[in-house]
Amino acid sequence: MVLRWHIQRGDIVLPKSVSPERMKSNFQIFDFELDGAEMTAISGLDRGKSGRTGPNPDQFDDIPD
Repeated sequence: MVLRWHIQRGDIVLPKSVSPERMKSNFQIFDFELDGAEMTAISGLDRGKSGRTGPNPDQFDDIPD
């Protein structure tokens, strides 16, 4: 459902999976739309943190040789 939320917001989404079941599930996000209440509910889960899960590229100082 969160992938669908991102798509409806116009976000660029790059899901990754090696599981055939998960890949199929990821493609099924185009079979439905979230209504306004669902979009609002998911948006309300924001914890005030950046969506990044890795280091900030502007602050990354370890460049491999």
